[in-house]
Amino acid sequence: MLCALIVMLVVTLFACIRLRLRNVPLERDEGEYAYAGQLMLQGIPPYKAAYNMKLPGTYAAYAISLFLFGQTPAGVHLGLLVVNGATTILVFFLAKQLFGEIAGVTAAAAYAVLSAGAGILGLPAHATHFVVLPAVAGLLVLRATKSLAALFSAGTLLGIAFVMKQPGIFFVIFAALYILHNDWRLKLPMSARIRRVAIFLLGAVLPFAVTCGVMLWCGVFPRFWFWIFDYARAYATFRTFQAGLDAFEATAPLVVGPAIWIWLLAAVGMVAFAWDRTIREHFPFCFGLLVFSFVAVCPGLFFRPHYFIVMLPIIAILAGVAVSSATQALWRHRGGVLVFLPAAVFLVAFGCGAGRHLLYHGSCVCVPVLISYSALSRSDHGERLHKEEQ
Repeated sequence: MLCALIVMLVVTLFACIRLRLRNVPLERDEGEYAYAGQLMLQGIPPYKAAYNMKLPGTYAAYAISLFLFGQTPAGVHLGLLVVNGATTILVFFLAKQLFGEIAGVTAAAAYAVLSAGAGILGLPAHATHFVVLPAVAGLLVLRATKSLAALFSAGTLLGIAFVMKQPGIFFVIFAALYILHNDWRLKLPMSARIRRVAIFLLGAVLPFAVTCGVMLWCGVFPRFWFWIFDYARAYATFRTFQAGLDAFEATAPLVVGPAIWIWLLAAVGMVAFAWDRTIREHFPFCFGLLVFSFVAVCPGLFFRPHYFIVMLPIIAILAGVAVSSATQALWRHRGGVLVFLPAAVFLVAFGCGAGRHLLYHGSCVCVPVLISYSALSRSDHGERLHKEEQ
């Protein structure tokens, strides 16, 4: 109940920020997606009257937003508000499943502030926001249960991430490798390993197969194939490595700078796997997701700020790892008021990252969140110590 309250406070805070800015005019990519979505509502399929090199999942997401909230800039941004809030909640559940309640709440708050950052172009409804939602949902299902039905469902969700935009394929690859690694660690028979990854991949292929079928039925399949593969491949391969390196060096400070303390906490979270044996079993998952999330930023070597949105879930989770592990360590060895220090450090990082938006909307939630962290420190780590004693 306490965790739900904190997460809803965070979601509400950033919903207010996005709601206040809902009428901001559409930027370039938003206008492109909104036009394609509007044509879909008129019965005109993608790639017939308007086309680009992206898969049509984001067009469909825009069409849904325009249908539900109106064919205005506000309609687009209200759709993103819902997507961003849902992703924040899913990040909470994924981090909680891995590392406990404090990590979950911290990760949710970190994702909310990172994904709204101006440096990462987080307020416009870029396609990467729509990649992240099904990707996190798929990873959550993948981690929640080991059944074959769950593997198929996780594959389908991650396949939807790919249909939103091509870099989503790297989440599919990561999940398939993670399944193979986990099954190898559990010493499952080879036949069982092959069957499980095949079922996952079948689910992952399904959204793209359905998309191809729809494009074929609408009579636009040749154009669809040209734009998303032929043209996209040429576009993504013309830039030199040096040009890409220059672009990364120019963009990285813009992405990291406004929320530098949260990114530093994420770095501490990676180091935490070395000192905290209770979380070490999850290192392959987190390290692999970090690597493939970064690879998803790299195609074409353009490194535009909003490309980094696909990295934010794992960065937020690692920030949660840092706060949770440090709190647990202080609880074991020190106790007292120092237990609250990691949460206080995160709140400072949270406030710095949110900037003037937080000052305008969020000062009223800082104290309740700090109090809630304190209660969580006692309950979450008290339970862990009890389990370790047993």
